Amino acid sequence: MASHTNPSMPAALQFSLILIAGLALLVIATCGKDSPTKPTPPQPPTTPPVQPVPTRIMITPATVMLTAIGQTGQLTVSVLDQNGQPIASASVLWSSSNAAVATVSAQGLVTAVMNGSARITAKAGNASASVIVTVVQSAVRIVITPAEATLMAIG
Repeated sequence: MASHTNPSMPAALQFSLILIAGLALLVIATCGKDSPTKPTPPQPPTTPPVQPVPTRIMITPATVMLTAIGQTGQLTVSVLDQNGQPIASASVLWSSSNAAVATVSAQGLVTAVMNGSARITAKAGNASASVIVTVVQSAVRIVITPAEATLMAIG
């Protein structure tokens, strides 16, 4: 059997190098097996944050009185989520129970059409709120023509 030793290297040094190489191979070969330093198990995926859900709507002012046909009043709405936090980007749908009395725009602007009452409702998701709008146009002055009248009595 042929020997692969280097004649210029002392035998003790050759033995030490072979021993170190063998130990290094042994350490590398045992890595990754069951050992006291097991890798941490994978963590379950984190749950995504819960999306805000509209649960409550507040309309201001709480009542509206319009005293002239064509007069407008602005309603504002606050939409709150399940945690009571405002939802700034909530989509709100407005409606009037009686558009012959008062109409409402997509921005909550109420316009008086004729005397009477109408319920204005704001809805976001499953949440809704309403206010009553009353239109009461009263005459500012009464003009009678002709200015003078003659009354005649018969009999």
